[in-house]
Amino acid sequence: MVAKYRSISQAAKALYTSQPSVSNWIAKMELDCGVKLFVRTNRGISLTPEGEEIYSRLDVAYQRFRVSVSDICRKAPDPTVCLRVGFLHREEITLVTRRLIGKFLEDNIDVRVETEMYNFHELRDKLMCQELDLAISASYDISAYSYFDYVPVGDMEPYFFLPPSWTDGRAQAHELSFLNGKTLILEAPTHLQTALEICRTAGITPGSIHFANSYLYLTTLVSRGLGFSVDSGMRENTSHQLPIVMVPAGCDGGKIVVAWRRGVLSPLAERFLASISRPAPVFAEEA
Repeated sequence: MVAKYRSISQAAKALYTSQPSVSNWIAKMELDCGVKLFVRTNRGISLTPEGEEIYSRLDVAYQRFRVSVSDICRKAPDPTVCLRVGFLHREEITLVTRRLIGKFLEDNIDVRVETEMYNFHELRDKLMCQELDLAISASYDISAYSYFDYVPVGDMEPYFFLPPSWTDGRAQAHELSFLNGKTLILEAPTHLQTALEICRTAGITPGSIHFANSYLYLTTLVSRGLGFSVDSGMRENTSHQLPIVMVPAGCDGGKIVVAWRRGVLSPLAERFLASISRPAPVFAEEA
């Protein structure tokens, strides 16, 4: 919470506790870890490099803990009246998810839709185990697995993620030849071929490939100047604002897709897919 809000007082409010308690927890953790986790700056409290690395690794465990507790505490929904939809934690996918669900509920007021945001590994596993009816994700992730079917519902705009120290902040995609030979950092191997194709389109040949264990760790490495990345935009829950320059790649970055386990499609999921394929109504004044 302190990393997210850059403030001990705001973190204390979010945790429903006192400011001294939060300060004591931080002091104890710094003592246990043997490193300083935070420093005060003119923008508030910021993570130290050691704090950023610890935070990026712990965030993965925290998000999995949050999802697990939510799953355990939530009663199993009635599959005849509740549609379970998971979606990847990216801003553009979140927006598409909200739009599609809103359109579906306009004509299906008798249905309840439960949504949850996941990282891709959680999303894949839950869809495979039929804990989700549908998943909304990126085509380059889903298409890597033969046991999923999917339909495209939107486009993804790719960006190069660069450390500020490598550019003046005004770089364009055709000006990125200095990335040749640099390390390309990705979150998952399923993104590799798409990322390399985007690099080829921009005339870039990475010197090496490195996989980070989470998106936050990826952005931490990029912000430190240890490499660059290719992705479709900032993710949701990127808590502390890391210094990163985003340059539009100006090419196809894949599709946003609605996926389901092959051969397993519930009646509500079929209704959802039908609402996606149905064209939007044209009103008289528009015509």
